[in-house]
Amino acid sequence: MKNGLERHGLEKWFYETFDENERKTLFESCPLFLDESEKNYTSDAQFLADTLPWFNKKANVIISMKVVSHTIALINKEKSFKVLDLHLIYNHLIASLYRNRDFEGAFSLCVDICNRQIEIGPQAAIEFKKESPYMPSHRGFEQLAIIEKKNKNWPRVIEICEQAKAQGWGGDWDKRIEEARKKINT
Repeated sequence: MKNGLERHGLEKWFYETFDENERKTLFESCPLFLDESEKNYTSDAQFLADTLPWFNKKANVIISMKVVSHTIALINKEKSFKVLDLHLIYNHLIASLYRNRDFEGAFSLCVDICNRQIEIGPQAAIEFKKESPYMPSHRGFEQLAIIEKKNKNWPRVIEICEQAKAQGWGGDWDKRIEEARKKINT
């Protein structure tokens, strides 16, 4: 049986990218790398993105950013993803990038990935609605609304939330819109 790294052809990248201590951290925190069970990942990018939550701590920022960087490179290289797979990959990337937003380039990359996820939002919403009557939240819309709120860019907060609401994404969009309108009127 092959482990996760072998199944996805990532061993060379992994051993060239991470030093011994980083590899130890990854192996200890994320069972997916050495897991020999057959998980159904549709792409190497999806596999790597799925590892991010396992070691997404401030202490592991360098490791996380290396995985994020390679995941994005794989996305840009492959370009033929099912919309829901790409949506879920973006979820992991946004969470990791925002957590590590003080790391050089992470914040602007987080905003870029939020916008990429928002761009595929209409297609992802259609696919989610086919699978379930329940619409999940949309991390890209939520994170961008939070970022714009911190910037006190109230018209942009309203625009983001209205767009998310119109697409049917779960979330407290009305509350966010109301709060932004109050801030504009004060």
